[in-house]
Amino acid sequence: MTRPKLSIDHSPAATANRPRLATDVKGAVDYTGLCRAQLYKDMRAGLLVARKKGSRTILLYEDLDRYLKAMPEAKFKPMPMKL
Repeated sequence: MTRPKLSIDHSPAATANRPRLATDVKGAVDYTGLCRAQLYKDMRAGLLVARKKGSRTILLYEDLDRYLKAMPEAKFKPMPMKL
């Protein structure tokens, strides 16, 4: 019995439409709007999950989304009405 061959399209057109799953710290800064130092501080505190590949720090977008959603909502005092 022969197994069917799997066809995987690695053409530039096929990979251009695939969403990226992860980014580096620089990309995370752009994505979140937070500074690099704050991201590293929260990684050390265990608030943001990071992965390592050699010397590269990799952050999954789903982890970045979870991290942002876990932040408390901002509360502001209402402004007095001027007449």
